[in-house]
Amino acid sequence: MMKKYLLIICLLISSVGFSQEVGVIEKAKDWLSIVDRGEYSESWDNSDPYFQTQLTANKWQQALQATRLPLGKMISRAESGSTFYSSLAGVPDGEYVVILFNTVFENKKSTIETVTLSKSSGHWRAVGYFIK
Repeated sequence: MMKKYLLIICLLISSVGFSQEVGVIEKAKDWLSIVDRGEYSESWDNSDPYFQTQLTANKWQQALQATRLPLGKMISRAESGSTFYSSLAGVPDGEYVVILFNTVFENKKSTIETVTLSKSSGHWRAVGYFIK
């Protein structure tokens, strides 16, 4: 009987973790879709307050125009992994998730996008974005 309860508890805990991960990945995809549409100012508005203190909206827009525009239209994107952290180098301790996406763009067929989200504002919001 005790083993049955332990199994149920373990299943509940793992399903909560899985649903949290799925929700966070959807948040990252929603934010990326704003970037995909070329709405760079809106992507800055929807980023984490810490991110906004590190980079002005104008600098963010310039950086994305220089890196994303040449890639062309996003063709496909698939999540390839995510890891939750309580601390990352260069940022205050908190809740973070780093999500990797394998992305195909019109002018670059093999790209890895890394989106880092923070929950410092109470909601998962972008605090980092890198293209490799």
